[in-house]
Amino acid sequence: MALSPEPHAGVLRKRVLVVGGSGFIGSHLVDRLLELGAEVCVMSRSEGLLAPIGRDPRLRFVKADILDAPTTIAAIRDFAPDVLVQLSAHPDGEECHAQALQSIQTNVTGTLNVLEGFCQAPGELYLYGDSVKTFGNVPVPYREETPPSPTSSYAVAKLAGWQLCELYARIRGIRAAAIRPTLVYGPRQRFNVVSFVVNCVLDGRLEIALSGGHQTRDPLYVDDAVEAYVAAIRRGDAIAGRRIAIGGGHECTVQALGEKVVRLMRGTQKVVCVAQAARPTEIWRSFSDNAEAGEALGWRPRVDLDAGLARTIDWIGANQRRPQLRQA
Repeated sequence: MALSPEPHAGVLRKRVLVVGGSGFIGSHLVDRLLELGAEVCVMSRSEGLLAPIGRDPRLRFVKADILDAPTTIAAIRDFAPDVLVQLSAHPDGEECHAQALQSIQTNVTGTLNVLEGFCQAPGELYLYGDSVKTFGNVPVPYREETPPSPTSSYAVAKLAGWQLCELYARIRGIRAAAIRPTLVYGPRQRFNVVSFVVNCVLDGRLEIALSGGHQTRDPLYVDDAVEAYVAAIRRGDAIAGRRIAIGGGHECTVQALGEKVVRLMRGTQKVVCVAQAARPTEIWRSFSDNAEAGEALGWRPRVDLDAGLARTIDWIGANQRRPQLRQA
């Protein structure tokens, strides 16, 4: 990563457990923490995206499913982290009973198990990887005091996970904070609107159809998201109780985002908006001006949208990551 380690000297020598550290954001965070000299343990069901760095002697890996309470609790107790970062989650998806059930099991019950483990070896901070989707359709920019209004089972479960953090802080005395990112994109990402458009261009489609297209997003490059987590780790219990939204600081429509990707790839495809019934889980506006993140973390995004998209496009092309194309 481009940023120097000096602003985060407080991370050196900290023991950091990243639950779900083999995923998209988690693997980038692990890279950065190792670069800064932290002692890192990853707990996940598989090495996933960690494979290229999995042999680093400073990195400990524990294979565990957070739904397995005894294994999860024992692993956390044995490592005894200074900071635990909870990134393991079932992702958002098409609403159905199975999606709701998996969201509740992983994002609520799994979080409960991780919290219980942290209580048995309480460190200085439990850092919960949240989502701005918990806000739902509220006025933007996001603010901590804005009442949440989740529109999907995923968002309901993520909100419940944070409420469990608050409960454990009150009755068990742990110190917890949450980072709530907007749409995170970058190398190693899986399917989202950015990868969808990139793959449409790579596959030579004549037209790229987006559902709606007029809803807005606030794309945040993964390295910037990681720096926010690192800033939170450095501050430790000084940010206990905070729920900090982070974003790229640039609200744009999904259609405009798609058109920007096409231009950067020098494509000729037309991005069209497909009028259809709105999904009941749709979020129409998403934007964080990062005022609270600046105050609490001393953080702001540094990678502009064009630069971040260019890096992402290059990575997808080089790695031939072609997720199954479906309408975004």
